[in-house]
Amino acid sequence: MPRSPRIAVIGSANTDLTTFSDTFPRPGETIFGTRFDLGFGGKGANQAVAARLCGADVVMIAKVGNDLFGEATIKNFAAFGIDTTHVGIVDGVSSGVAPIFVEPNGQNRIIVVKGANDTLKPADVDVAAETLRSVDTIILQFEIPLETVYYAVQFARKNQIRCIVNPAPALPAKLSELAVADYFVPNETEAEAIAGLPVHSLDDAKKCAAALLQKEVFQCSWRKDCRSGKRWRARVFTPRFRRWGLARRSRFLRVLSLQMNGAAAAETSAPGKARGGRNDGHERIFCKLLSDVLSKISMRPIAV
Repeated sequence: MPRSPRIAVIGSANTDLTTFSDTFPRPGETIFGTRFDLGFGGKGANQAVAARLCGADVVMIAKVGNDLFGEATIKNFAAFGIDTTHVGIVDGVSSGVAPIFVEPNGQNRIIVVKGANDTLKPADVDVAAETLRSVDTIILQFEIPLETVYYAVQFARKNQIRCIVNPAPALPAKLSELAVADYFVPNETEAEAIAGLPVHSLDDAKKCAAALLQKEVFQCSWRKDCRSGKRWRARVFTPRFRRWGLARRSRFLRVLSLQMNGAAAAETSAPGKARGGRNDGHERIFCKLLSDVLSKISMRPIAV
């Protein structure tokens, strides 16, 4: 029986503190809320759960504070069967938290405190090096210091480990430091921040993709978001990606249809909600891409 793919996620772990109310308070005002939820989030944590639900063996490389949220986060990972050997506990700094305030119409305000996530440094990659050399894929995002992301990408290259970079949230980044990754997967907001061009339509997506091609990435394609049908998601192949034999050597821009199974999406989100966690559509789409990478399935092209 073939072994399960082994994946390492180097990334963030947050606790979401969601308060629901009929209205937002004015400055200096105290009001009563209607409901409160505490859940587990963070883009890195969500990706680790998504990979686990895809059937992979997952190890998490992260930092949490020495507090109740940090302890609960580690227990939540363990409940999913995620290896927490390299989830470090940091004294003197809080765990990452995201207080979220929601009105009945869905309008929300969010303040993210990165906390211990900001203490995940290149040295932590070195500490986990032996474990990382045993994995098939390393996944990264931008909710940890960019210096750590750059270092981990170079580590993956030196050790010939497949590397996926999800540049979320949108931050200006040095593509020269990321070009050796195998997959670089921005959505339209993130692509705008990196390429400096708006992405509001397929034509905009093509222009932005062309700009990305000039910024040291090798091949780029866009896919439609399965939730609204209006957003576009990039799939950018970097020069190193050719070595895996999964990409053509042409520079043609190809639009791929995202074949998303609704039941699979529900399976991804439901366990998180059952445990108080939050796996939004962004991570579900990433989960689908991850599944495609692991199985080396080519997605069907549609006419450009």
